[in-house]
Amino acid sequence: MHDDARKEVERWVEVIRWLDGERAVVRCPGDHHEADGSPPMIFMGSSPYVHCFHDSCASWCASTNRELASLFGENPELEREPTPEEKRAAEFKKRCYRLKETARHQLLPTLKPVDPVGWLDSSPVNVQVPVHEQFALFMGLFPGDDIIWTGERNESGEASVCAFRMARQWIERGRPYGQLVSVFNFKPDVLSNGLRQAKYTHLRRFLILESDDLDLPQFGGVITWMKQFSRLRALVLTGGKLDKPITSVHAYFEPPSWPYPWEPLEFQSFDWAGKHIDIHELAENGRYYRDDPAFARREKSAWRSGKIARIEWQWKLTAWRHKYVELLSILEGLACDGKMLRSNLTARCPGVERRDEHGRPTGRWQELIYLDL
Repeated sequence: MHDDARKEVERWVEVIRWLDGERAVVRCPGDHHEADGSPPMIFMGSSPYVHCFHDSCASWCASTNRELASLFGENPELEREPTPEEKRAAEFKKRCYRLKETARHQLLPTLKPVDPVGWLDSSPVNVQVPVHEQFALFMGLFPGDDIIWTGERNESGEASVCAFRMARQWIERGRPYGQLVSVFNFKPDVLSNGLRQAKYTHLRRFLILESDDLDLPQFGGVITWMKQFSRLRALVLTGGKLDKPITSVHAYFEPPSWPYPWEPLEFQSFDWAGKHIDIHELAENGRYYRDDPAFARREKSAWRSGKIARIEWQWKLTAWRHKYVELLSILEGLACDGKMLRSNLTARCPGVERRDEHGRPTGRWQELIYLDL
């Protein structure tokens, strides 16, 4: 859409920032923010319209959209009935928002503070060793063949190939290349291109909890609450920022595990004359039925039951993913950093002196206070 149209839109709504040429985050009467996970948006297209997930803003959306429609013409998006999938997605997003708000206002005040010294005393592995030896201990959390990155925030590319090594090689080396460590393992491609990008990650090994808003005893209460859902593997003091008197901690948790087989092969293929047949190939190609009537009677029944089982498996997977997202929403409500939970590829690793934004040593170390191998 032309710049003139964007300027006209900005006369009617307060645009906080444009995401691209077709979408922008705007300010609504409820003053909902991007940090809430569902900010009000304006969508351009042939006729702009605003949308906010919060019920309290419904009348504002309706009146604003009428004004925009009078300027730009009717928007077909406003007339279209949402699909069942879109309705379910919208309802689920609202549910996650309610869970986050409930956690913030009702659950967080009830959590009992936990003294950080208690974590040091209760660590299954003795971490009271010289700080420069803690990195090798810490790398024992990863399987030996995992390709793990260590380094500084903006390092990536061919010059950083040496920062990718197998976990057992890092243990032999005994020290990292920087203050950060990947919480995913990487595909072998990175050993040649050195690109620390999401598309080259393989598996998330750890879910990282961090809070810049809670002090350590308060955050200890959140960690204790989370332990009922996942195994705590490590706690790393981050060394703090110069503008904050209280240091924070990165809590390494195992991601909640999927309780069913990830690859239900029994739902995907059957054996016919020594050949494995894909379930979809079996459904679409009648040759197998024509060539072997006995196969048709036996495997057609198996295919039907297998298809039903696969549908049930997919529903279980969807339900589990929803529960996982709900847990992340609750953790955000408990003042945990949303980016660390959802998108960050790295976290602080122990045994390293913290540096400031200019790369200068601060005299404070990133230290282990809990480790469970």
